Amino acid sequence: MEENVKFSVVTVCYNAKTDLERTCESLKAQVYHNFEWVVVDGASSDGTLEWLQLEPLVKRFISEPDTGVYNAMNKSLDLCNGEFVIFMNAGDEFFNQFVLEKVALTLADFPECQFLFGDACIVPEIGRPFFRAYLDPIGQQNICHQSIFYRRKLFLNFGKYDEHFRIVADYDFNLRLLITQQIVPFHLNYPICKFYYGGLSSGAKYLKEQRLDGFRLRLKWGEREKLQAPNIVMIDVDYDAHDFLMLWQKYNRSFAKRLVFRLGDSAGLFSEINNMLFAMVWAFEHKVRFELCSKFSNLGAIGWRDFFLPFTDELCRSKLMNVNHRYPLKDVDEALIAQLKREENVHLLTQDVFRKFFENRNFATKVFNFPELQVAGDSFVVARAFAQAVYRLNEYSMNDVKALTSERLTEVFANGRVRAVDASLLMDDDFIAVQMRAGDIKKECLWRRQSILGAKPYAQYIRKFFYAAESGILPCDKKVFVFADDFRLVRQLAFLLPEFRIFSLCTPLEHGFDYDRFMKQDETVRRYGILKILANIEICRRAFLFIGTRVSNPSWFLRLIMPESKVRFVDCNRLLWQWQFDELMDGGGAKIIKIAGIPMLKIVRTPTKMKYKLFSALPLYKIKQKGLRRVHYLFGFLPIWSATL
Repeated sequence: MEENVKFSVVTVCYNAKTDLERTCESLKAQVYHNFEWVVVDGASSDGTLEWLQLEPLVKRFISEPDTGVYNAMNKSLDLCNGEFVIFMNAGDEFFNQFVLEKVALTLADFPECQFLFGDACIVPEIGRPFFRAYLDPIGQQNICHQSIFYRRKLFLNFGKYDEHFRIVADYDFNLRLLITQQIVPFHLNYPICKFYYGGLSSGAKYLKEQRLDGFRLRLKWGEREKLQAPNIVMIDVDYDAHDFLMLWQKYNRSFAKRLVFRLGDSAGLFSEINNMLFAMVWAFEHKVRFELCSKFSNLGAIGWRDFFLPFTDELCRSKLMNVNHRYPLKDVDEALIAQLKREENVHLLTQDVFRKFFENRNFATKVFNFPELQVAGDSFVVARAFAQAVYRLNEYSMNDVKALTSERLTEVFANGRVRAVDASLLMDDDFIAVQMRAGDIKKECLWRRQSILGAKPYAQYIRKFFYAAESGILPCDKKVFVFADDFRLVRQLAFLLPEFRIFSLCTPLEHGFDYDRFMKQDETVRRYGILKILANIEICRRAFLFIGTRVSNPSWFLRLIMPESKVRFVDCNRLLWQWQFDELMDGGGAKIIKIAGIPMLKIVRTPTKMKYKLFSALPLYKIKQKGLRRVHYLFGFLPIWSATL
């Protein structure tokens, strides 16, 4: 690629020669070379100055006393010549060798961007690395400093860091840009840095200074909850699906151990596909060859190839197929399974790996880096690259999907009347798509502790989005396509949005999908049902905006194959894969239980702890995660039980 964007990488240090060398190695590994490294040393006495004088990668440096880390950063800005500046302190490092390349490609696509940040991999002093989740609106939560690229002109136009703050001057500067100047933040869905805990802003020994600086920040800016930043622009890293698939197939064939994954075993189409994608992530991480077994499944007699282009080998021997399921069957001879594996030279079946990624919080929040495939992130981000590579309809399915759409697309009116319309009415990026579920979603809502969503929240979201533009320019036509399994939901949405035209493939006879009932039908009817689901997916992915729900597997899948900027969810701001897992860690916020209208019990959930409070004040029971251990406290402070995650 052309290296048109120049970066200034700034590192401030003091008596941290060893840490500085680690940051240097991270810079040397970058495949993008149009950057300069500027180092500001606080007059170290551990040999840092001599090292800087000999290191050829250092373009400019100074070594003199300073009054604090932000004083050193302000000095560095006078030495920078790059178009964009990123502060990578001594010891911290870029996540992998492709970071600057990915950022440069993004900035080339979005020349108006002035403030770009990505994901930060936090490396704690104890425990395993994890990605920082930005659950609050940007502005109400600080962004990891080492993951932000600032256009250098921002410091010239709006001033440098306020040195009255010793620890949170970067947060103050971000608020100055986002709140006061209304600079639009861009988020790149790619890990930028590895941030090591223990420094000034995160070390436990600086807790007093951190609290004092936080108090000063509140005096200046007020309560965080009242801060209103501009809407964030979400950007996904684009992968060439064909090149990615070729690379994956090359490495996949080279692995010695074999996993035969049963597809179409016991759930709906996109539940099966989503789990297959996460199984592929697990297999690649463990250097296990991934193969399918999809014949004579709920997809049909042929299986995957009946609808999609093949992407890997299949092993569908009847004896092995009979013992290859999500969960081990009762009363099955383990010795027989082992013998069948040896005969087929298979090392793993579905039941051997399924729980390693399904509803496994450790897998969901794990940090993945596959430099061979140039993909990195959490399990959801990596699965997205796999989804775009392997989800390819074959010629016959594509023709059937187009024919079904032309024959079955209808416009739905509030009184329940429908009329056939031409499929050309739904042009690319010219309509909004939503997915609403009924039927057996009730079972999932029960164990996920969520209420069933009707059409009302979708109607509210559509109106809010459609009429939010201050310019008065409408984002697209007043058309809504509804992907639903219950016609009553489509009719309800048509009633709530009388000024919109509502379209759907759902017929008045459909009153909710039921998997067990679906599987009792003959193969021809089931094939038609699957083609109809695929037709809905193909229409939704062409929408200007898709609105779904995180309890629905088709919604999950559409987020995998669509840009994040085009996807919204009515039950959360962003689709975080780990929210589905671990009931105590699902980011569910606070729940207040009332008796006779009086608040009696408050349950508070965060990503790391859970508290039960009587009258919203007295702690009764608390569960807190410490590294890899979860500790249960009675009365909020007395530890009574702990377990390793």
